[in-house]
Amino acid sequence: MTGVVVVGVDGTDTPSAALQLAAAEARRRSAQLRIVRCWDIPTLAYVSGLPPTDSIEALLREDSELCLARTAATVSRAHPGLEVETRCIWAPAVSGLVSASEDAVLLVLGSRRRRRLSRLIFGSATEEVSRRASCPVTIVPLQ
Repeated sequence: MTGVVVVGVDGTDTPSAALQLAAAEARRRSAQLRIVRCWDIPTLAYVSGLPPTDSIEALLREDSELCLARTAATVSRAHPGLEVETRCIWAPAVSGLVSASEDAVLLVLGSRRRRRLSRLIFGSATEEVSRRASCPVTIVPLQ
């Protein structure tokens, strides 16, 4: 085993191009594949005045862990023999993915195309992670 390839997933059931590329790259490098999903209490809960509760946190964590388990099973079927690990990180996406990059040889992220104005106003999590990551980052455009 020569390191860890980390890929961030967003919770959709469809295996993304980023996930597929990360699995292929982990196999090519004889590395472990670590699938990471970051989560935290959505800002909307705070803005709406709804206090976050332990039951909401538990539900969000359970949803994230189920998503990761399904994703790992899909990857394992498509890439038999590939060592696959999952990590559910309770943190905003940028800080969680930067943290996940600390022991990685490669971090793979998907990026949705955004309009120029929205990028100026909101920035891009993918761009921020790529600037702060501790390892090389591959960004895969998503459809």
